[in-house]
Amino acid sequence: FILLTAFFALWSYSGLEYEIKEQNLTQSLEEKVTLGYLDKHIIQAIKEENFDDVQMYQNLATLLHIDLLPSTLLNIESHNGFLEKSWRNTKAFTSGFVSGGGSSAMEISGSIASDLTVYGDLRDLKKEGSKYMDDEPYDSFILNISLVGIGLSASQLLSAGAATPMKVGASVLKVAKKTGKLTKPFTKVLSTRLSKTVDTKLLKTLEFKSLFKLEKTTKTIAKSIDIKPVKSLFNDVNLIKKNSSLVDTINIMKYVDTPKDLKAIAKISGKYKANTKAVLKVLGKGALRAGKSVLKFTTMLVWKLVGLVLSVFGFFFALIAKYKGLKRIAS
Repeated sequence: FILLTAFFALWSYSGLEYEIKEQNLTQSLEEKVTLGYLDKHIIQAIKEENFDDVQMYQNLATLLHIDLLPSTLLNIESHNGFLEKSWRNTKAFTSGFVSGGGSSAMEISGSIASDLTVYGDLRDLKKEGSKYMDDEPYDSFILNISLVGIGLSASQLLSAGAATPMKVGASVLKVAKKTGKLTKPFTKVLSTRLSKTVDTKLLKTLEFKSLFKLEKTTKTIAKSIDIKPVKSLFNDVNLIKKNSSLVDTINIMKYVDTPKDLKAIAKISGKYKANTKAVLKVLGKGALRAGKSVLKFTTMLVWKLVGLVLSVFGFFFALIAKYKGLKRIAS
């Protein structure tokens, strides 16, 4: 009976079938986003001069086929004059390029541009490396990811385009850290992997006081970098950037706690493209749930479950009979 019960248990288990029903994110958006919702958030974004979010909500309205109020459209247009926009963008881009930080789209674009020209990584390496050598508090994350960025820039793969996605991923994550968009859990994951990517012994040999001398050591840095521990993460970040935008990808990082979250967002970005940031802003981390596992009942499964139940009952009846038999023998 024990063998028979085990057989029916395995037979029943083999009949279990699950169907993953993915969330309908568009339906969830439609339930939450109304004309009033959009109007309220657009007006608030204009007051805060957050024109990136203004554009985001306009794109969301298009996705959900919602016509914005004429007064809202007029308000947007009145704050988006050509000269005003050009000056604002130029000033923001320059600020981001020089400082490596920023909050607006153009500031972040400038910061990314500085990294892609290697200047940004050298600037950050000089700043954090000097603190490291002087035994002062320094940001190990920025130090290590700058080394990785320099290594990727100096790599021969970059000229062939193979390392470009990883270089973009590294730059996005560095700017996200600087602008406070990286979560603590994901920063910890990245820091652990970066520590395996960078040869810390190399730091003692670098001259951090001079950008010129650091620039001369880029090839040496490139040879000391093992990109494998962070390669998949950088590629996922680049995929999100490819589907949405540089700026949106940086802002999206605040929803990432684990590599699994990052992959989930990369999948969402494949469907919602430029609206990925809006999906996450409206629905939050709930959008990352894969869906519900629903048990599928089939005729075969029912027969298998009946067999399992009968075999379990048979097993217990056998135990009772065995117990009574032993008791008679003992008497």
